[in-house]
Amino acid sequence: MSTKTSNFEYIKPGEDEFYNITEFNQTLDKIDADMKALKDTEENHTDNATVHVTAEDKESWNTSLENKTLTYTESSTIQDLNSGEKLSIAFGKLKKAVNAVKNHTGTKATTSVQGHVKLSNSSAVTDSTGLALPVTEKNASISGTLAYMLANFSGKLNLIWYNTGSNFTTDDDATALNGYRITAPEEYMMFLIYSTDGNCSVLGNWDNCVSYLHQFLNVHSDNEYAAAIAYRKVTLGIARVSSGGYFKNIVFDKAYYKGVAANSQTKPYNGSCVPLRIYGIRK
Repeated sequence: MSTKTSNFEYIKPGEDEFYNITEFNQTLDKIDADMKALKDTEENHTDNATVHVTAEDKESWNTSLENKTLTYTESSTIQDLNSGEKLSIAFGKLKKAVNAVKNHTGTKATTSVQGHVKLSNSSAVTDSTGLALPVTEKNASISGTLAYMLANFSGKLNLIWYNTGSNFTTDDDATALNGYRITAPEEYMMFLIYSTDGNCSVLGNWDNCVSYLHQFLNVHSDNEYAAAIAYRKVTLGIARVSSGGYFKNIVFDKAYYKGVAANSQTKPYNGSCVPLRIYGIRK
């Protein structure tokens, strides 16, 4: 008894059957038709330019990517790039970041704007490689270094007054405290005033220049300690004389303190903000 193949159902005569020329020819015709269909399918696929890529196609794609014009919109904020996002989105983020860097590097720092500060025009502040010299550079002959500035500052800073413990009254009740005066020599352009707790203030040597000494305190009140800020006003005063001349004084007012807590009252405390040394800086 004849059977059929499992895929294309070609007739397979049984071992007990006689040769049948008709069935044999039918099987050959079916094989021929199937082979022809397979050949046509292969040729159609091979000749299909839509599904196949040639070397010329690849070269064209590479060239077109190099010269492709991208269209994108700058991001409104600086954002991270994310893997898998569209090129138009990525380039919008990149444009925002690049413009932010360009704007920052071209911005000069002011009291209200963050930006860049030019430290020096001198090439002497760099070494032979163009790198900035460290502040630890000890060669005082190199212009622009900290050592150079300190060396040239020497001789221009002079101690003109110091606190002996008895030449500056700290009594809160003394009326002479208001307007305590120290002579201000004319040859100095400004004064450095060092006071208690290592604080320092600068006072210019011109009429009515004002500065303040400050000190942080822990004030004991009602068995508790409270934070407070003490201050003392310092003024450069000019006194005229009848002969037409004048002399200058560094004038110290009384010291006061006020707690940092709300509704704190201002109180006198002349034992704070006490000047210890006064240095004059020459012109």
